Amino acid sequence: MDVAARANQKQGSRQASASAAEFAGLLARIAHKRDRGAFERLFLHFGPRIKALLMSQGADADLAEDVMQDAMAAVWTKARLYTPSRGTPGAWIFTIARNMRIDRIRRQSSQPYVDIEDCDIAATGMGGDELMTVRQQETRVTKAVAELPQKQRQVILMSFVEDLP
Repeated sequence: MDVAARANQKQGSRQASASAAEFAGLLARIAHKRDRGAFERLFLHFGPRIKALLMSQGADADLAEDVMQDAMAAVWTKARLYTPSRGTPGAWIFTIARNMRIDRIRRQSSQPYVDIEDCDIAATGMGGDELMTVRQQETRVTKAVAELPQKQRQVILMSFVEDLP
């Protein structure tokens, strides 16, 4: 790595740590003074990032917006619980958002109890006998391939496992 690249890397890590320190200071101002300006800066920085992350994980825009709003409201009310020694402000805020999304998914997926005796679901996989036969065949084939000379084994593996000509 050349000198210029190292200097850029050091400056980038200084900026990242300065940002983390700045965000920690904003959280402290929110916790101790209920500083709306500090909250606005955090919201403007992390809000869009949280929403984008949630949408990249499959949430639709409305759900991502709702969870982001809830997460940032939690940041406002729980700022006093942030501990710098346990992680960066960003990690703390994203963890809040992640947990809120998980809670939202759990609430949405609650389904009424259905007695299993009332369900008539056809089995889609192999039965026990079929599965045992397949496993026995796999064991025999694996053992036979292992006993082949190296070049023959390589040809078999390339042909049948890696699907090569």
